[in-house]
Amino acid sequence: MDIAIFAVLLFVALSQLAIMCVWWRDRKAHKAGGRVGKKIFIDTSVLMDGRILAMAKTGFITNEVVIPRSVVLELQTLADYGDNQKRARARYGLDVVRNLQQLEGLEVSILADEADNGVDNHLLALTKQYQGYLCTIDYNLNKVAVVEQIAVLNINELARSLRMAQLPGDQLDLALQTKGQSNDQGVGHLSDGTMVVVEKAAKYIGQTKRIEVIRSLQTEAGKMVFAKIIAQQDKKAQAEADAAQATTSASRQKKPTAVQSKRKSVKAKTSGRKSTLTTKPQKKSQAGSTKTVAAHISPKQSGGSSSVVYNVARTRTSEAASAAQKKTNAKNSNKRSSSVAVKTEARKKNTQPDAKKRSSSRRKKTNEDRLVELANK
Repeated sequence: MDIAIFAVLLFVALSQLAIMCVWWRDRKAHKAGGRVGKKIFIDTSVLMDGRILAMAKTGFITNEVVIPRSVVLELQTLADYGDNQKRARARYGLDVVRNLQQLEGLEVSILADEADNGVDNHLLALTKQYQGYLCTIDYNLNKVAVVEQIAVLNINELARSLRMAQLPGDQLDLALQTKGQSNDQGVGHLSDGTMVVVEKAAKYIGQTKRIEVIRSLQTEAGKMVFAKIIAQQDKKAQAEADAAQATTSASRQKKPTAVQSKRKSVKAKTSGRKSTLTTKPQKKSQAGSTKTVAAHISPKQSGGSSSVVYNVARTRTSEAASAAQKKTNAKNSNKRSSSVAVKTEARKKNTQPDAKKRSSSRRKKTNEDRLVELANK
């Protein structure tokens, strides 16, 4: 009898100890964040995206992954009746489900359910019922889950938080600490421990310089940023260039236009040559009379208008050009006639001695013939 009572008391004590251990584990997990034992419910958008497979391969997902049957049916519907792009993404989502099931160390289960009120609403209800996490990249579903106080795991937010904070073109102040791998490089570190390699900065070690990011790399060892120093001379040169550009723009506004300057130069030339030019007698006509009248109009009589002077100069330059052309034509014709006359005279001179030689030779032949005839007689 005593042994039986002792056995019962021992059993009760062990059961109480087991309950206390479970309670202590749950309490510790709740303090650490409550992730232990909670299930992750996967949305259709996450499976079509496919990045969850890379996360699972790296070991970041340790909780049980639950894929409702309604989500798989939605992928099947899109793969059968969607457009070409959605059909390809839905087929890829089904492949992701199969690959997740084949991963070692990851527990994946397909939950048999029926989505009567829509897949999204049913997924929210399941997450609330099991007090789990909702993994989605759907913007609207994420907002609804936050309103209903459901924990959400958004892969887009994770990728945005892991993205490089320093992009090419960003400028910041950096304290150069040591030399780099090359002799002319300087190395500094950001507040998060990221190493920054600055080109041609070895002589500035121990100083804080303004740098500009050239490129950034993400390696297995961590992030690395390459940058260059922004020289003060470049800033001064930029300021001087801006000031010169401002002065040139202001001077351009004050300067006259090209047409106005051309008219002023023509006006000065015509006023200077007016006293030296002489007019030849020509046939009077209506156009000539208007030209001569316009030529004798002074800028004061015309009210200072530069258009009249410009027209006078234009007519005089055309007349002078035509007269010069006529003179050159006359000179060319005279040269041609003189050259023809010289050539004919040279030909005559060359032909006269030949004729004299021929006549003398003929005379000699006739005299010899006459002597021969007299001898024969």
